[in-house]
Amino acid sequence: MSVNDTQGLPRRFHELDSLRGVAALIVVFGHCYTLYLPDVPSTRLIFPLIAGTESVSLFFVLSGLVLSLPFLKKKGQRYGVFAARRVLRIYGPYLAALALAVGGAALLHQHRYLGPWAMHTWSEPVDWHLVGQHILFLGNYDNAQFNTAFWSLVQEMRLSLVFPLVFLLGQRLGTWKAPTLACLLTVGGHVLETRFPHLDQTMITIWTAGLFLAGITIARELGRMGRWQWTQGQWLLLGAASLVAYWGGHVFKSMRHGLWGLEILLTGVGAAGIILVAMHQERVRALLVSVPLAWLGRVSYSLYLVHATVLFTMAMLLKGTIPGGVFFVIYVAIALLTAWVFYLLVEKPFIELSHKPGRSKSKPGPLTTVPENV
Repeated sequence: MSVNDTQGLPRRFHELDSLRGVAALIVVFGHCYTLYLPDVPSTRLIFPLIAGTESVSLFFVLSGLVLSLPFLKKKGQRYGVFAARRVLRIYGPYLAALALAVGGAALLHQHRYLGPWAMHTWSEPVDWHLVGQHILFLGNYDNAQFNTAFWSLVQEMRLSLVFPLVFLLGQRLGTWKAPTLACLLTVGGHVLETRFPHLDQTMITIWTAGLFLAGITIARELGRMGRWQWTQGQWLLLGAASLVAYWGGHVFKSMRHGLWGLEILLTGVGAAGIILVAMHQERVRALLVSVPLAWLGRVSYSLYLVHATVLFTMAMLLKGTIPGGVFFVIYVAIALLTAWVFYLLVEKPFIELSHKPGRSKSKPGPLTTVPENV
């Protein structure tokens, strides 16, 4: 499929679903590596398979892109319907995953010391005030205590609810000003996060907005990019350069303040390039829409929601009793199986439910519909 203009875009880009699935699986690998081998530095060969932080940046750019597409197709919808659909799609499965994580914490907290990184999760008895903060997304709270992956969902939900304004800003700024602002927000938010750690979740929202804005810029320029007369080899060259930026950003992490945000900025630029290649390079796209990766894309959100609960449950019960390689294989298998069951029992019903608001009253409004893959 070639991307020619936003009016002719299909409802879903299945290759982007699969790309999200691959990124989610890398998060799964990365958390297991961090828990089991916290003091072993990753090699250049291992790092691409455990680049969890980079994967989350890719999630944010993808969200900005796919949320923009219906806006560009000018399908009207009232803000209340837009917000209701987004809440059902993201927040509903999140609450179910939160219940699982709180249950695990209640049963297994402090059962076993798992190392410095893991000590922030399931380390204390369940604090119901903290549970309430997780439900309401209020304040700067300990968002790793129940599930170490939940921090990004706070940002996803916040940006989703104000997305129409962010999209409008991206449209008004134009071709060059929008990506410039995206860079400034990404760098500035990261710097402010290091300067004001007590407000870290608020500062993270700033640089997350920059990544969303990068996705909006990609969506807006898809028609023009579709007319680029690039060869498949040139797209692959762009992909290689994008991977270098995407994986190379972490070298700045140990420098002062992440060298003023260059870590996140390079990762975001690399993520944008990877997305473009996935949409335009036929061999890459064909791989991504293959059956195994398509399935992985379908369960990617569920996998992201439940994998940490699986990991900490297994680690509390089994760490140190079986070899690390055996643990890893069993963990990945159980995480994928749990994600599939969670998708069927929880996420899929919420997807169907999220399609209902606004159907009976189809009056056009200033906003647009939300694709189910976001």
